[in-house]
Amino acid sequence: MIGRLELNKSAVIGGGLTGGQITLVLAIGSREVALMSRRQETLDKALQNLRRYACDLHRHGLLQGMSPEDVLGRVWTTTLTEEAAVDAEFVVEAVTEDLNNKREVFAQLDRMALQEAILASNTSSLPISRIAEATQRPDRVVGSHFIQPAHIVPVVEVVRGSKTSDRTVGRSCEVWRELGKIPIVVNVDLPGFLLNRLQHALVREATALLARGVASAEDIDRAVALGLAPRFTISGPLEQRDRHGLPQ
Repeated sequence: MIGRLELNKSAVIGGGLTGGQITLVLAIGSREVALMSRRQETLDKALQNLRRYACDLHRHGLLQGMSPEDVLGRVWTTTLTEEAAVDAEFVVEAVTEDLNNKREVFAQLDRMALQEAILASNTSSLPISRIAEATQRPDRVVGSHFIQPAHIVPVVEVVRGSKTSDRTVGRSCEVWRELGKIPIVVNVDLPGFLLNRLQHALVREATALLARGVASAEDIDRAVALGLAPRFTISGPLEQRDRHGLPQ
């Protein structure tokens, strides 16, 4: 349970794949979670997925002592942003990856949400500062970027916009940490943030090596999946350099 940081109400705007998974994460530590999508069909599918996710986590003992029914009983759905946002202390936007769409959502949230609420975006690459410009409270806007599948992968990027306050970053990290996630603070609002930039750097080099005929696609993938990946579960590239020394 989220203990002293338990939220009375949280909300997720966007009922797609990631939005549903984030809803499950929040439901573990909120008395209620509102999941909003404009289409009822999307919400119905999200609830089906939520039940499956909750049962999977329960089977592996990862629901922090709760039953799937306990978690699902905290979630309700709506097609209205206002209903979802009202009285919510923590709101996560997870709509399609389009800057104008996200700015429109945040402008609505700015009018509807509690003044002290944190407004978080799950964008994977769009500037948090540009999203925050649509509000009158840019200090309360922050990135909370999940990696698929959001309810399983532990890392969450907490991205600071140009006007995001230290208090907002700190509170966001507290919430995700208490929910069993590992928050990684990204202090510069640059395209792709941290995880995507690291991932794309690897993909670019893998593609270049394939184009030069250095190795087959299958062997390049094996090198990463069975060579690098197991090492990186123990320590990251910078820690490995510390251990083995930098080249002279």
